[in-house]
Amino acid sequence: MPKRINPQDQWETDFLVPLPGEPRNIGPLETLFQRLLNRTERLKNRIAAILGMSWDATPPDTLAGLAGRVSTLETNQGGTTLSAHRAAATLDHPDGCVTSAKLSNEAVTTPKIANGAVTIPKLASTAVSTGPTPNTLPLRNAQGALQDGASDSGLNVLRVGGIYTWRSPNKWLRLASWTGFSGSWRGLFADLTITRLANETLKARLRASLSTDESGSLTAPLMSLAADYYLIVGNAVLVQTAANEIELWAFFPWSDVYVDGVIGASSGTPVLTPYGDVASIVQNTPPTAIPGGLYLEWVTARVEQTPFGPGHIVAASRNPSSGYVRYDNGIQVCWGIVQVSDGTWTFPAAFASLPQVLATPMLGEPQPRVATLYDVSMTQVRILRTDLAGNTVPGPVYLYAVGLWK
Repeated sequence: MPKRINPQDQWETDFLVPLPGEPRNIGPLETLFQRLLNRTERLKNRIAAILGMSWDATPPDTLAGLAGRVSTLETNQGGTTLSAHRAAATLDHPDGCVTSAKLSNEAVTTPKIANGAVTIPKLASTAVSTGPTPNTLPLRNAQGALQDGASDSGLNVLRVGGIYTWRSPNKWLRLASWTGFSGSWRGLFADLTITRLANETLKARLRASLSTDESGSLTAPLMSLAADYYLIVGNAVLVQTAANEIELWAFFPWSDVYVDGVIGASSGTPVLTPYGDVASIVQNTPPTAIPGGLYLEWVTARVEQTPFGPGHIVAASRNPSSGYVRYDNGIQVCWGIVQVSDGTWTFPAAFASLPQVLATPMLGEPQPRVATLYDVSMTQVRILRTDLAGNTVPGPVYLYAVGLWK
């Protein structure tokens, strides 16, 4: 009569199977069936534990039934609910399992991050490279271009790097402003490189700074506009448009430029004009200052209102017979060759005050010659070329003039 065997909930690993030709022995077969039955029992119980119901029960077809299964799954995996993961206020799992090693390169893209979701408090100190810590200034302007902010002991800085486009030449554009600028011993600055898009080798450098004294009054306005002989920026203005607001404007003989550099302040908020099409905001003239307010214009700035530096070239012109160079510290050098006996040399560029002029007659002539200068003005000088007896002798004269152009 067949023998009934009862299943046991255990996972068997040792099986002995009779080989053909061996004597029939019911013992090994019974053991084999017992162990197979034990394995089946273990699988049934594990499936039932996972489902939260009998292994052969009808699957749930209602929301309540599904909720019961989810509850069982959550309980079995440690009690943390799936809904808590879905509605979690933090990105990371409570156990900190979202690590840098689990994020592939370039896996974090703009479409996957909501605007403003990544803020400084959510970044670990080791998550960013060593450098200035971004501040609370907006990192994305109206055109969607990134503008990095940094702060250190009250110094707020914006890194600049974007394109401004418009079509009409000879326009003024506000590049930056500072709002809330007040208090004693404060300062603001701008250091910008401007490149004309039509020729990226043509650049200009615009620098401006301003401070307040112990009483909070504006003092020490400085400005510098450096360029090559090709005019990229013709003028600039640092102007006070409100009690605690300063603006920086630049005059562009041409349109479409790329501007990069930094602006900052130790008080108030630096504001950069948003990149993009600025045709609607360029002007024919810069704004006027408030009554008694600051108005520092580059072309009329005094030498002491130029920042100390190596002396950048702000304008130049050259041809085979004459030329000039203007430096941002106000110095101008002119040179030329003229054929004259008694005549005039008009400087290639006018001076702001009387220059120092040097003249040398052409060497190599049979007889000595003398060049005499008189009636020097800010635009020209009279020349008399003679022999040693005082008789006028026409011929070439080398001329140099050095002075201040502003």
